[in-house]
Amino acid sequence: MSQKTIDITPHTSLLPKLGYSGYNAPQALAELVDNSIDEALDEKQLRVAVHISKERIVVADNARGMDESGLARAMTLAYSTKKGKLGEFGLGLKTACLSLGSSFEVRSKQAGVRREYLIEFDEQDWLSSSDGWRIPIHEQPAEADEHYTIISVTGLKCYYPHLPNYIRHDFEERFAPFILSGRTRITVNKEACAPSPPDLLEGTRKEFTIVLGPGRTITGWYALLKQGSQKGHYGFSTYRRGRMITAYDKIGAPRVFVWVV
Repeated sequence: MSQKTIDITPHTSLLPKLGYSGYNAPQALAELVDNSIDEALDEKQLRVAVHISKERIVVADNARGMDESGLARAMTLAYSTKKGKLGEFGLGLKTACLSLGSSFEVRSKQAGVRREYLIEFDEQDWLSSSDGWRIPIHEQPAEADEHYTIISVTGLKCYYPHLPNYIRHDFEERFAPFILSGRTRITVNKEACAPSPPDLLEGTRKEFTIVLGPGRTITGWYALLKQGSQKGHYGFSTYRRGRMITAYDKIGAPRVFVWVV
């Protein structure tokens, strides 16, 4: 019996196809904010500024930043060392950016060095390139004490006039635990995300714990809202590692609010 090996490197069209993976705009932008939270510095409040216009979407943070190898890993499909963090599966940045637009650039810098690193991706250039799965990374001078990651997406697929307000309200719920702790400040078009606690009927809040197995526990609370919501703002809101993953899952009663962690 003869044997040989074959090359099963994915076709380069796989990368742009990630943009059609089913993310909506809040989910895609939340993936980018997840990365900022994962890389927040312990000694500083994390600041994430989101700017949305018809021409581009920008997400800028003052987190740890990436060096050349870190930025290269961020562009590598499914590569991640973030065990136990929000962006542990290694698809977030690429998938999120390509869900939002057809082109993006990532600039990043760590404190203590005098250079930043830049990667630019354009869907049409990528598909017409003969370099396979290789992409240029640029190095340029920067101030030594700065640290940041700035992601800019163009060729938008998802813009509409009310998108900034929609994103801000979504983030006020999605990242509420981080914002309320004071560890994180998120702005959308310079307006701060400010979560509002649910208006509960006094004395109805109850804590609960569900043990699924060794090391697997669900904790949370439930309560009655003072008033029902005509907009569907009731039901289960589920959080994983401090970040909302589902909102207002319905259980039938129009005044029950549940927070599950």
